[in-house]
Amino acid sequence: MRRNNPNRLQGEQMKKIVEYTTAQDNDPRGLDKRVTNLIEMGYQPFGGPYSAFNGRSVTRCQALVKYDGDEEATAASISKKTVRTVVPADTGLHE
Repeated sequence: MRRNNPNRLQGEQMKKIVEYTTAQDNDPRGLDKRVTNLIEMGYQPFGGPYSAFNGRSVTRCQALVKYDGDEEATAASISKKTVRTVVPADTGLHE
């Protein structure tokens, strides 16, 4: 039986992965937040989530990748968002 390759779109050339990261959290909701943040940064989930056990606790994980050519789409997406900078009151940098 042949497995599906999440890196290959049907009828297209395989895209080149240029970045790979793994989101990890002990809580499923925490993992969701981490994955969502990485997706907003231009990453795409690669495969399904999985769990790792170190002998004492379970860590939930999700691999994510950026493909060659996705940087332009990410930059356009980020430029549409409003970015706020929070400066602590004791720094003297407030107007």
